[in-house]
Amino acid sequence: MVRGKGKTKLTDRDAEELKQHLHQAMGCMTDLTVDCSEVTGIDAACLRLLCSTYRMSRQQSGNFTPKGHAREVFLKAAHEANYAHCVGCGLESEHGCVWGVC
Repeated sequence: MVRGKGKTKLTDRDAEELKQHLHQAMGCMTDLTVDCSEVTGIDAACLRLLCSTYRMSRQQSGNFTPKGHAREVFLKAAHEANYAHCVGCGLESEHGCVWGVC
């Protein structure tokens, strides 16, 4: 992961490691909170991975809660991933997309 002054940019180079950590966590708990407070950038691969983990958690009657994420960082990634016309994944809460992009 790219780190600098306590901040992190998640890129496709981090996706496999992130996938392993999320898969391991999903295997042993139903409620998962992901601290995104240090994420200053995220690319399409990592955004898709986090969205996929959210959907999988909800389908398994679990909770996946991002904490401290900057909406603008995730919104920028959504636009770059061509999610600009996003209509949601169908699992949004009454508040909309968990990432605030749809």
